[in-house]
Amino acid sequence: RRILGTFYRDTGRQALYIGNLEEIERIDPARPQRVELAWLYRAAGEYDKWAAMLEHLVAENAANPEDYYHLAQIQAAAGRRDAAFAVLKLLEERHPRDVTLGAYELRISMELDEVRPTNALTWARQAITRIPGEGTVLAIVSLLQRRDRNALALEVLEPFGNLAATNMALMRTLVVLEMNEGKAARALERLLALDRAGKITGPDRNLLILAALSA
Repeated sequence: RRILGTFYRDTGRQALYIGNLEEIERIDPARPQRVELAWLYRAAGEYDKWAAMLEHLVAENAANPEDYYHLAQIQAAAGRRDAAFAVLKLLEERHPRDVTLGAYELRISMELDEVRPTNALTWARQAITRIPGEGTVLAIVSLLQRRDRNALALEVLEPFGNLAATNMALMRTLVVLEMNEGKAARALERLLALDRAGKITGPDRNLLILAALSA
């Protein structure tokens, strides 16, 4: 069967190659085969089989960090949030340096689905600590805004007010959130300071006007 599999592979007969590899796995189970099957199922669009194999690989601690994230995504999409939380917990324990921003965003989104904003805020801050940078801050804030959690987004962003003074993307987001959350005077103060420094130009002057009117 292994020799036959090489012929299937070399002649591009993927379905036969997968079926043959499944039979090899049944006869002589081995971790490398399961890893390959997971990749083949995904490439072939056999997502149910892919998810089942990922669960197997995660259970035996043979999955790549990326596989944990994909499995958690699949489980969350199927409404199996408890299972997804468990997989992300294993990812954090086994591969703490390989937790991606996407994994943190998934965790935050699920915490919001479970109506646990405090947990969502904790994971948002952990994501920013583990993956520092303006891009991470904006990604987390954008997620919270899409979920209509503006107060939570402002709580995440406010500690970066000084950084926003040199990054107009952060500043725009921050002042809009402040205005939406009844803190227009604070937004106006930030914008006036930038205006005095000659940093408010073009369309951003509209924000200054809007903040003044709101305040």
